[in-house]
Amino acid sequence: MSIIVSISFIHFTHSDTLDLAHLGHDFPPTFPLHSGTLSDVHLTMEESTNFPLTSWASNDQWFTIAPLSAGYVCLGPHVRLFVVMMFHGLHCMRILNLAFDPLHIIGDGHINHCLGYLHQMTLCSADLTVEPAGWKTRDFSWDRVGAMHKCWDWSAVYVEVEQNYAQWNCSQT
Repeated sequence: MSIIVSISFIHFTHSDTLDLAHLGHDFPPTFPLHSGTLSDVHLTMEESTNFPLTSWASNDQWFTIAPLSAGYVCLGPHVRLFVVMMFHGLHCMRILNLAFDPLHIIGDGHINHCLGYLHQMTLCSADLTVEPAGWKTRDFSWDRVGAMHKCWDWSAVYVEVEQNYAQWNCSQT
C-alpha cells in the first residue's frame, strides 16, 4: 500500500474567507491576503553582525523584526486570534537568543518547542538551493555573501499583518 501526501500552499484572499465561521476547525489554512498572492523575491544570504546570540544584550534588536502585533492576527466575525507562521518562527529565533541567558529565565519546554518548530518550518520550506560547503575554511569577515534564494515577499506579509492589527486594535478601544 502506498500513501500519497500532497501539500499545497494556496494563498487565500479576504473574499475567499467570508463564508467561514472561524470557529473550531472552520478557518482558512493561510492568512487571507487582501492583495491576493505573494510575489517572488530573491534573497542573497549574507553573514551579518546583526542579531547576535547574546541573550538580553541583543533582545531589543531581535524585537525589531516583529510587527506591533507580534504576528498575531484576528480573523472572522468573532475576531478570533491566530498567529502567522512566519512570525511564530521569528519569535522562536528570539527565544533561542534568550536561551543563552545565564539565569535560564526561558524554560526548557519553550526552547524545545521552538527548536522543534524551526525544524519543522525548515522541512516544510524544502529549499533546494545549493550552497558552497566549507564554512570552516571561509573567512566570513570578507567572504560574506552566500547563495541566492527565491522567497515569497515577506514585506507584503508585514504590511497585511500590520493592517489587520490596526483594524482589530482600533475596534478594541
